[in-house]
Amino acid sequence: MKRTIYLLLLTATLFAFQKITREEVRQQRLQEKIDNYRSLVQRKCRQSVLDSASVIVDSILITQAKARKDSALARPPKPDKPLQPERRLPIDSSAIHPLFFDDSTSFPVDTGR
Repeated sequence: MKRTIYLLLLTATLFAFQKITREEVRQQRLQEKIDNYRSLVQRKCRQSVLDSASVIVDSILITQAKARKDSALARPPKPDKPLQPERRLPIDSSAIHPLFFDDSTSFPVDTGR
């Protein structure tokens, strides 16, 4: 309890000797307004710089992506022609007969030999 009383008396005496004039209060308020204005201007300037930088960076990234796309998705070369397969002769050994005949020729009769 005594401690709090001593602290109150000490702070009261410190503030009693501190005399602030109206001019000092005006100067403090003016300095606060100037500081607020500076911080506002700095925030606006920073935002403006970030906006213009993001536009530049976006265009650079789009250009790089298009360059990568063109090189990555290029058409593959045409494949070589495959080798021709080996021709196999048919196993059928019967004689070949024409399908259509003229009137002058007659159809050969197979005797079954």
